[in-house]
Amino acid sequence: MADEPLLRLDERHPYERRLTCYWNRIDQVPHPDILSFLHMTDFGYVSMIIQGAKLNHSLISALVERWRPETHTFHLPSGEATITLQDVAYQLGLPVEGHDITGTAEDNWFLLGRELLGVDPVDLDGGRVLITWLDQHFTDLPDDASIQLKEQFVRVHILRVIGGILMPDKSRNKVHLMWLRHLRFLWTPYDDT
Repeated sequence: MADEPLLRLDERHPYERRLTCYWNRIDQVPHPDILSFLHMTDFGYVSMIIQGAKLNHSLISALVERWRPETHTFHLPSGEATITLQDVAYQLGLPVEGHDITGTAEDNWFLLGRELLGVDPVDLDGGRVLITWLDQHFTDLPDDASIQLKEQFVRVHILRVIGGILMPDKSRNKVHLMWLRHLRFLWTPYDDT
C-alpha cells in the first residue's frame, strides 16, 4: 500500500487516470499563541485555510483527466495551462523569494529532533517520524509555556503542514525530519552559510 502512486494509470482503461488521495488532515486549530508565531513564519495563513479545506474529487478527477505528463500541462478547452510556483504562493500565502531550500537528506535525525523538538524521536524510519507520534507529544500547549516550548510546537505544526499536506510522502503517516533542519531559526531569514 505504501508503494502505490498517488496518481496511477488504470490497467483496464489505460487512458483514464485515477486519483488516489491520501491527505493527512490537520483538524485541530492551532493555539492562539502558536498561531501568532505561525504568522511570523508566514505559515499562519496556510495553517488557517487548511482547517476548512475540502477536496473536490470531481474537480480533481477532471483536472487529472486533462493532465498531460509529457508536457506537464493541463489541456483545457481554452488552451494549455499549467500551475506555477507563483500560483501556489498566491493560493497558500507562502513566500517564494529568498534562498532555495536544498541539501541532502542525511543528518543525525535523533539529535536534531532532541535539539529542536525537545524530545527524543522514536521509531525513526530513515529519518521519518510518525505524524501520530507528533500528535501524542505536541497536542496541548500549557498555559504557562515557555518561548522555547512554543517554538517547538510551531516547528511541529509546520512539520505537519509540510509532511501531511504540502509534500506528503507515500507512507501517508510519516514526515521526514529533514524539514526540521530548515526550521532551526524560525524568526530570522534563512541563511545557508
